[in-house]
Amino acid sequence: MYGSNNSSIYSNTIENVNYAISITYGNYNKIYNNSIAMCCDYGLNLMYSKHNKIMRNNIIKTSYGISLYESDYNVVYKNNIVQTCHDGIALSCSKNNTVDSNKITICKGSGIYVHSSSNNSIYNNFINEVFDGVAVYYSKCNKIQNSTIINYYDYGIYLRKATYNRILNNMIGNTLKLNNEIMYIGYSSNNTIYKNSFFDYGNELYFYNSSDNWIFLNNFINATIYQYSSNSKLNTTKVTYIYHGKNYTNYLGNYYNNYKGKDSNNDGIGDTAYKLDSTIDKYPLMEPCRSYHIVT
Repeated sequence: MYGSNNSSIYSNTIENVNYAISITYGNYNKIYNNSIAMCCDYGLNLMYSKHNKIMRNNIIKTSYGISLYESDYNVVYKNNIVQTCHDGIALSCSKNNTVDSNKITICKGSGIYVHSSSNNSIYNNFINEVFDGVAVYYSKCNKIQNSTIINYYDYGIYLRKATYNRILNNMIGNTLKLNNEIMYIGYSSNNTIYKNSFFDYGNELYFYNSSDNWIFLNNFINATIYQYSSNSKLNTTKVTYIYHGKNYTNYLGNYYNNYKGKDSNNDGIGDTAYKLDSTIDKYPLMEPCRSYHIVT
């Protein structure tokens, strides 16, 4: 479809084609409740298109699930994407899109792939059995939030040359390949990583040639952090927070389930630093991050 506006495409069954649904220079369209299977290329493809809604489609055995290229202000909501040869959802050169509550499973590429894109909101997604959970390249000011990323072969989240992104309140863990990182941050700066739960036996957040990233109020369950030629910060600036009903002002680090320190003044922060292989968390938390509420 070329130049189509204000159209509704719904309740179709489309199988054994190259492109199931493709829109170029189309705005304000609704694409919903379609069943798409066995496509050589894209299940759903938007190019140079704005303000479209892609909702509740079932996409199985395609090369790519849903792709947006130079497309802005679109909503990708509650789609089910299974068995792609490449990425489940891909955003390229696109901004201000919402990718919400999608289920993405069994992808040979990334569950969600973001390249040269900005100000996208990616949240409430379930990503399982993929190569990478969420991969972000050359992108800035995106938010990845409230998602579950499990059973990945390479990285749960991968950032490369990415800046000013916020990664918060996600559950990430259970790699399918030994000695892989839960999260890789390479050549990236000024990203904020907080209130996430990372769980994986012996695996780590790996920072490579990255600077000025903030990592705080995360839960590390049998996981750790490693920095190579990096100076990312493992705590907040000094903040006022509530812990067990009382107000305190201090720096807040991260929670580690194997931290054995004590808390003599009961402010929720360990008296001794937590030593990692390549860095130190000076303000380890005594309890998981849900016990701490930042006021200012």
